Amino acid sequence: MDCEESDEMRIRTIKPEFWKHDGIAELGYATRLLFIALWCIADRRGRMEDRPRRIKAECFPYDELDVDSMLSELHAAEFIDRYEAEGVRVIEVRSFEKHQRLTGKEAETESIYPGKQWGNTGETPSISPVAQEGKGKERKGREKEKEGKAEQAIPCSDFSPTQEHQDICAFRGASFEHQLVRFRDINKSATDTAQGWEARFRSFCGKSRPEVNPAPISPPASRQEQKRPTWTIERDIRDEEGRLKAAQGERKEARDQRNRFSMGQREYTRHDAEMRKADIKILDSETRLVELRNEMDKNKDGGE
Repeated sequence: MDCEESDEMRIRTIKPEFWKHDGIAELGYATRLLFIALWCIADRRGRMEDRPRRIKAECFPYDELDVDSMLSELHAAEFIDRYEAEGVRVIEVRSFEKHQRLTGKEAETESIYPGKQWGNTGETPSISPVAQEGKGKERKGREKEKEGKAEQAIPCSDFSPTQEHQDICAFRGASFEHQLVRFRDINKSATDTAQGWEARFRSFCGKSRPEVNPAPISPPASRQEQKRPTWTIERDIRDEEGRLKAAQGERKEARDQRNRFSMGQREYTRHDAEMRKADIKILDSETRLVELRNEMDKNKDGGE
């Protein structure tokens, strides 16, 4: 596909809210700058060809940066979508048309890149307003037919995850099964619609951290059979909460130090590695706290 003309830089708008966005704050400085640059490359639908080397040449011609990894980071944070359709690898900036005001000839043109298709790694298709209007009655009929089921509140245990959730966990280096068990344990008393659970678990997976031989959520059988005094469990919970707070402090300090440098610099890599180590400590403490609180609940219920 010839995209020389389509991928030329354009003038775009950046809103003041961008600088205070919590999700943006989690990104490195270079990744934030790349995200802004993608708006200038994107066409009127927020799409462009997924060619990391070309994007680097357009955005960072004088810097040694791993643009492919930065794009993956933006995808995992749900700021962009990376997908393949009709044999073309495409990037689509989410909510692009919501935040950009298009005028002139560009507003009258259509994207040369295909939108997301059904069954493509669990993602829903991107449909233009024209197509939406043409299929409005058909879609409204389907929604009305499923309305009762969609709005029915269900417990978290009845929620069925999608392939998209598995893909997000795989990219984040986290165990999908482990994240699902943790998510259901945290929300065991809550109810929500199927769509609500899907969105909440997507966000949960997006915040998952790398795992190294993750321990099971449930304690070993020998520990399940032996009932400990409540005061010892409370002591362990306090100790583990202290370790969790310390690890969170280490992660914040490492992240702040990392963001002072550009990706590719030695200092950036060192602080990023420290942040990942803190991520593992945090995950271990969170997992242990779930085990201890479950044990506490069983003690209160007489072990039933």
